[in-house]
Amino acid sequence: MRVREARVAPRYKAPAAPTYQQYTFPAPIRGWVASESLALAQPGAAIVLENWRPTQTGVVVRGGATRHATVSARVVETLMSYKSGGTAKLFAASNGAIYDITTPASPTIPPAQSIASQTADYYSSTLFSTVGGDYLIAANGADTLLSFDGALWRQIDDATNELSYDGGTGDFAVGETITGGTSAATAVIVSISGTTASGTLRIKTVSGVFQDNEALTDGATGSATVNGTLVAVPSITGVDTSDFIHVWPYRNRLFFVQAATKSAWYLPVDAVGGAATELTLDGVFRRGGTLLMGATWSLDAGDGLDDKCVFVSSQGEVAVYEGSNPADANDWRLVGRYDMDAPLGRNATMQAGGDLIILTKSGGVPLSQVMQKDPAALSLSAITRNIEPVWKQDAISRGSRPWEIAKWPEKNIAVVSVPGQVETWTPSADWGEGIWGEFVWGGGNADRVTDDPYCFIVNLETGAWAKYTGWDVQCLAYHEGELYFGTADGKIKHAEQGGTDDGTVYVARYAGLFETLGAQSVVKRVLQARPTFTYSQDFIAKSSVSINYTLNWPTAPSSAENGTTAGVWDAAEWDSSSWDTPVVSKVRANWVSIGRTGYAISPMIQVTSGTTVAPDAELVSMDVTFETGKVVV
Repeated sequence: MRVREARVAPRYKAPAAPTYQQYTFPAPIRGWVASESLALAQPGAAIVLENWRPTQTGVVVRGGATRHATVSARVVETLMSYKSGGTAKLFAASNGAIYDITTPASPTIPPAQSIASQTADYYSSTLFSTVGGDYLIAANGADTLLSFDGALWRQIDDATNELSYDGGTGDFAVGETITGGTSAATAVIVSISGTTASGTLRIKTVSGVFQDNEALTDGATGSATVNGTLVAVPSITGVDTSDFIHVWPYRNRLFFVQAATKSAWYLPVDAVGGAATELTLDGVFRRGGTLLMGATWSLDAGDGLDDKCVFVSSQGEVAVYEGSNPADANDWRLVGRYDMDAPLGRNATMQAGGDLIILTKSGGVPLSQVMQKDPAALSLSAITRNIEPVWKQDAISRGSRPWEIAKWPEKNIAVVSVPGQVETWTPSADWGEGIWGEFVWGGGNADRVTDDPYCFIVNLETGAWAKYTGWDVQCLAYHEGELYFGTADGKIKHAEQGGTDDGTVYVARYAGLFETLGAQSVVKRVLQARPTFTYSQDFIAKSSVSINYTLNWPTAPSSAENGTTAGVWDAAEWDSSSWDTPVVSKVRANWVSIGRTGYAISPMIQVTSGTTVAPDAELVSMDVTFETGKVVV
């Protein structure tokens, strides 16, 4: 008998449930990295990091930049800081003048000129201490060397005295010999400041003693009355100080670079005047060019017997000397000559511990590495290694104006100016443009930057880089614990103040390096994201992701409204907020939907700042949930 087999109905097999996974992107504490392979990205770095300040624990939305002063409508090329005891002064050079901007009466009205009728505005300056006081010495290569003693600016040339006059009826002339009508004292006029009616004569070759209120003539048209007595002033002989383009101190001496030569000059020990002695480097440099700048380099991060004197040419040659007295062959010797790329400016150096960082076209190079490596390998040792491709590109496209670097210890960062091109325009010819309410409409030429304004910043401890956009940084100065920068249109900004850039909102943008989330070549669908922040001031963040090595930025969020500012000086509401209320740090970690699919993922966060108080949101991490698909071939 044949037995029929029973048929078993096939069992239904439910599809496998999606596998949800989680991945954490740590905050980019390695900063902005533009020199790593996109396919071999390491965690903790960003492909875009704009308007975030790297810290040791994360990245913080930067503060704004408020206007501290306005000095002209032309580019501010130099900021100079003076400090002596309880006296601290900040000066700006623009439009042929130097202005005291320490405490301006108004941030929009130019203060009085401290020094006028200058030919150039790009200065090298240094603070030099002697037994006679502390002096700010400034050289620009076109005008007579200047010094500031805490009260007065003075020229330093071969004039040995100053003589004031009043009651003038005729103009004095440089080079003429003045004679006292009563004393018969004589002197030769070196320079004149003031008007026909009153002013000051800088004189040399003085014979006799001028008397107060005696008649004074110069044998030509000059006629006035002596007002006071002779005042002795520092003088430098042996060289025209208007040729000095750079100044620096070494072993208690002032050294200077003479323009368009390979010569340096130095003064006696502990002196801001005297006979200058030439030190030529004609036989040392081999690649042509001229001497550009000098500096002191120390191996032990302090002043001592191991200090060396460094001379740098416009072509990037470095000559290092040691010793105290260049006039003594037994106390002065050449350590060596080394090569690097061309420097980006006379003020493009920074002391970093015992090392000297020099900004060059290939990067920020430590001098210690210049002495050890071939020029072709220096970029690998540069502090700018992580942003090398961008640095080199900007050094070419934005290298026509000198760069600067300034250390800011309180923020633990250094700021690098990346000045854009500046054009001159006439407000009266460009209707709808101008500086209404600050300058007379059509009252002369003005300057403006034509490139996107930005600068670079670096964390001094971690070496992490970032970019600050919206800051037109033409020059920099660290002064009394704060950082200031000059702009192309005559303004001086106070950095990291408030939550806007002089009233303009700005956006902090972060995009991490693309990662495969541990599943290379596999398609992932990112479902949600959860950024974690610490903060005390309210903010709005927008989270998103980009995929497959292409960045797509969504619309930036709006700025948070001005929130609680209890205890914040000059921001808290008077008679309403609690004075000296401690700022409490809070944590925010909210999930948001994403819904993007790709095989390589970049986390993205945007925060818009437009508040009165500086933002303080610090990104700690960003978690994402995702599901994986199959390998697509």
